[in-house]
Amino acid sequence: KTIAVIGLGIMGQRMLQALSTYPAFEVTQMWDPSEAAQHAARDIAPHANIPATAEAAIDAVDLVYLACPPAPRHVYAKYAADLGKPLFLEKPLGTDVAASRELVRHLEAAQVPTA
Repeated sequence: KTIAVIGLGIMGQRMLQALSTYPAFEVTQMWDPSEAAQHAARDIAPHANIPATAEAAIDAVDLVYLACPPAPRHVYAKYAADLGKPLFLEKPLGTDVAASRELVRHLEAAQVPTA
C-alpha cells in the first residue's frame, strides 16, 4: 500500500521512520508547508515525492497519515474520506469538541477505515 504522510513535524517524522520498517507499506508522498520540515523528512524518506499541495499527495496514494495540526487535519481528513481513502489521524481530532464531533460524523458517513 502506498501512503502519504501529511505533516512532517516530529510526529510525521516518527511515522516516516516507523513505516520504513514495514515492507508492506511504501511512503510515496509527503507534504508540509514548512521547507525545513520537508528537508528533515527528505533525510528519512529520500524517495518520497513532495508535491505542491497536500491534496496532490492524498490523491496519489492508497491511504493517508495525518500528523498536521487539528485545523488543517480536519480539512485534509474530509478530503481524503471523500475520496474513499483510509486514514490514520493524530489527536486531537479537532480544535474543539464540536469540530471533532462533526469530523467523526463526516468520516462515519464516508465509511472509510480510520484509526
